[in-house]
Amino acid sequence: MALTTKFKLTADEFLGGQRVFNRYFAPPIARFNYRYAIPVGILLLIEGALGLFLKWNIGISLFLLGFSAYLITFRTIFGPIIVRKEFAQYLDLVNDKTMEFGEEKIFVQTSHGKGESLWTRYSRFVETHDLIVLFAPPRLIHTIPKRAVSSEELTDLRKLLQRKLPGN
Repeated sequence: MALTTKFKLTADEFLGGQRVFNRYFAPPIARFNYRYAIPVGILLLIEGALGLFLKWNIGISLFLLGFSAYLITFRTIFGPIIVRKEFAQYLDLVNDKTMEFGEEKIFVQTSHGKGESLWTRYSRFVETHDLIVLFAPPRLIHTIPKRAVSSEELTDLRKLLQRKLPGN
């Protein structure tokens, strides 16, 4: 029995899928940068402020303040702005998407075409409060908003994903 869902991703859902990718699926250095940019930025901010207050090397203190501002603002402000611009740029992300989850394959249809993938193409899935994100290495993700399926279908989809993608 196949489960079919049709939806349009919103910019926030696309951003949520990108966040899941960065947190769980990205290469190790990218995951490190994503997870620790803000804490490292805050520590460097404190170091730079202490350096100015205690009149240590002013140049290094200013560099630490500037670099900490970069780390914090890129992760919290500029990164999401860039992802939202990417979302608006690609029409296939904005238009309807239909996904059918069968026992053997996943079928995907967008305004640009349709395709199918065997379950073996996918390695993992992550479920958040609002999304289910499927990962097919090295960089393909499918973001499925939970609002696109009923609670009964969500339960069936979750069981299917757990059966087809063991190890989650």
